[in-house]
Amino acid sequence: ARFTNTGTAHTSSIYRWTFGTGDSKDSSRNKNPEFTFTKPGKYAVRLNIESPGGCNAFYTDTVQVSDKPVMTISGPAEICAGSEVNFTGSADLSDILSWKWDFGNGNTASSSSPPAQWYTNPGTYSIQLSGAVNSVCSDTVIKTFIVRPKPVIELNTRESKICQGEIVQLVAGGGVLFEWSPAAGLNNPKSSFPLATPLQDIKYTLKVANEFGCTNNDSVDIKVSQPITVVTTTDTTICEGAAVQLTASGATTYKWSPEYSMNQPHSPSTIAKPDTTTTYTVIGYGNDLCFTDIKQLTVTVIPLPKLLSPKVIEASAGLTIPLTIKTSADVNQYSWSPSTYLNCANCQLPLSTPSKGITYNLTVSNAFGCKASDTLRVSLVCSDADVFLPNTFTPNGDGANDIFYPRGKGIRTVKFIRIFNRWGELVFEKKDFNIDDRSAGWDGIYKGAKQTSGVYVYTSQMVCDNGQLIEKKGSVMIMR
Repeated sequence: ARFTNTGTAHTSSIYRWTFGTGDSKDSSRNKNPEFTFTKPGKYAVRLNIESPGGCNAFYTDTVQVSDKPVMTISGPAEICAGSEVNFTGSADLSDILSWKWDFGNGNTASSSSPPAQWYTNPGTYSIQLSGAVNSVCSDTVIKTFIVRPKPVIELNTRESKICQGEIVQLVAGGGVLFEWSPAAGLNNPKSSFPLATPLQDIKYTLKVANEFGCTNNDSVDIKVSQPITVVTTTDTTICEGAAVQLTASGATTYKWSPEYSMNQPHSPSTIAKPDTTTTYTVIGYGNDLCFTDIKQLTVTVIPLPKLLSPKVIEASAGLTIPLTIKTSADVNQYSWSPSTYLNCANCQLPLSTPSKGITYNLTVSNAFGCKASDTLRVSLVCSDADVFLPNTFTPNGDGANDIFYPRGKGIRTVKFIRIFNRWGELVFEKKDFNIDDRSAGWDGIYKGAKQTSGVYVYTSQMVCDNGQLIEKKGSVMIMR
């Protein structure tokens, strides 16, 4: 310790220092002496100053002497970059008042057991720990440790696509020890260049160690294209002229053949319209064109039944006539529409008794449900003999023979009927009405007045079902 006299004294004054150790040798005559205390404790340091005239001055002060601590750092000599490391501090004295750490990574701490530290960058670091028992007595210790680098892994690929059954060569570098996992599909999981033949998609994780024992991890993803199985619709049967939907699944892309009868030969679903029985082939392609599969299906085309019928049959009104047609031998069902005037609507040769012309639609089908259709018209021929007009009527309101109107068969329409009195005056006219239409007849009234009994002349024109015109003339008597 250095001691300094801060008072004033003559330059020729004599200084006598004693340091309180009890040993007379522990003294000094220097104005500002230095003294080393060898033991801790409290010491009374005394200064005696004697002037040239023999005057003395005294000053005494107490000095507290403490032990100096010896600090120690415990921790590893080296670590791998990115690892956690713990350092602890210790001292040979138990009364350390302050701890100061500097870890060389920008972090500091103030306890004997500081938090764990991370070092991401390799290099040599100095760890410094200072401990003090007071403001004077302290110790600083420095520990040097090394952060070793992790291996920098080199891979020839990190992603690969293969077909199942193919081999991919994996090549790694950047270390001295290699370990691949899982081991499935690898010929040597501890090699830096193993051969991989995985059956399914897989991720291989690689652990690499360098010469310092530091490790690092990386991975390789391998996508494995799988074999495919194409599934198609089953063989089917259609009628001639019909279309059928063909579908396939289980692949990524498709090609149908023959293409000429298809609307989308490169789609999983296509519409086919073959003219004759056809066997279709579909090729399915998997991902990356690794695998294909071929399926076939047959579309059997059934010919339509044959139907031949006369377009028109002429007949006299009121007669029963057979509807004669010809069909191929495979026809087993018949359907006539409408069923009006027919004795049977689902037989091959029905009988028709028409009262006016009619057109029939005939549909025939075979055992496969294939159909053909045609029409047949029954046209009635007629004459004035087929039309009846009474020669008398009694418009007296008794409900019997009150109306004069034409009746008959085979008439398509009555173009007109005109009735005249004996002076040639037109007393009734009706145009374009159906035969047998009572509501279209004359009730014997003209201009609101009942006509007198007597003879009246009529003339009419009618159109037969076959378009023939007939005229009917005569007289009728009103009887009241």
